[in-house]
Amino acid sequence: MVNDEVNNKAINIEIKVTQYSAKAILKAMKKIIEDADEKSQPLADYISEKRKTNSRKLKDMVKKGQLENIDEQIENKFYAFKDYAYRRKINWGFVRDKDTRLYINNTNYTKEMNNENWKRLEDLF
Repeated sequence: MVNDEVNNKAINIEIKVTQYSAKAILKAMKKIIEDADEKSQPLADYISEKRKTNSRKLKDMVKKGQLENIDEQIENKFYAFKDYAYRRKINWGFVRDKDTRLYINNTNYTKEMNNENWKRLEDLF
């Protein structure tokens, strides 16, 4: 009984994350099409050009400290979990490490760890 309830909750979270992800992908696709139209370029050429000018290897970005989290849908997942936790009255938070310390955020998602939304875990517990 408990396993079924946990499985159902997990499935509901995945559905919500998928919905947010699909909306974000559609929004990005519409923006790309609009940008290609503005430049009067075929979509394939526009995408190919963008890929060449904007491409950087993720591992290089992580090494340089430019990117901590490589999950492009992390913001959508954050808000899906936040919504689910609010409805179910669950205490939750995303946890990340910085300089060997753990930080938690359950308010507004930001990639930058310097933001006041990220609190040191040891200060809260």
